[in-house]
Amino acid sequence: CSASTQGTGDNGSPVHINHAPNFTDATNDGPKDPGATLTITATANDPDVTHSDTVKLVVCRTQGVSGTACDGGDADTWCTSSLAASNPSCGFTVPTPAAHGASSSYVYVFDSHNMAAGGAVQNTEEQFTINDVAPTVSAVEINSGATINVATGGEGPTGNVNIYATGTVTDNNGCADVASVTSSAYTTDVGAASCTATNNNTCIYNVSCSAADSCTLGTTRKYACTYN
Repeated sequence: CSASTQGTGDNGSPVHINHAPNFTDATNDGPKDPGATLTITATANDPDVTHSDTVKLVVCRTQGVSGTACDGGDADTWCTSSLAASNPSCGFTVPTPAAHGASSSYVYVFDSHNMAAGGAVQNTEEQFTINDVAPTVSAVEINSGATINVATGGEGPTGNVNIYATGTVTDNNGCADVASVTSSAYTTDVGAASCTATNNNTCIYNVSCSAADSCTLGTTRKYACTYN
């Protein structure tokens, strides 16, 4: 092309020279709890706006792409956006269980002709934060639901009976996140507020409990406690 107007207008070249999309930043709306949806947004656009070129965002679990997809396939992909005029975004569900703290993603932008963005942001880590969530306790059972008869004796010191309590502890940050489990037992006339020291008759306070089975689904474990 020799004329200054060559390549534009009705008399110009039919050739369209594609340019790499601009990609200057990536952000996320974390921190999030396990099981919540986290969204990552790219500050990106395509310089070939006169040709209606668009851009999309690809977010990988580990670094590296093959073509325009994460090189580990679906298992390596957090999310992929639709094509957008600018600032594409996509969301994914934070796994359960998921350890609290920083977690990694790797961000890539491509245009509608599958051309990768240039610049320093492409192929870099975008960290997001997973919250430390409180564990929950369920299915608490004392003495297997049976009547407690202190007259039977036999298991503990003279005049005492060992009573076993069990409960299920669930932590969506993972079973390993549970550092310790303690429990107290008290009669209803005393209540939790007044059970602050063991007296063997109406309050057994702050007893350490131990795991009674393996971790189920990575989040749930049964614990057992002994009250004397």
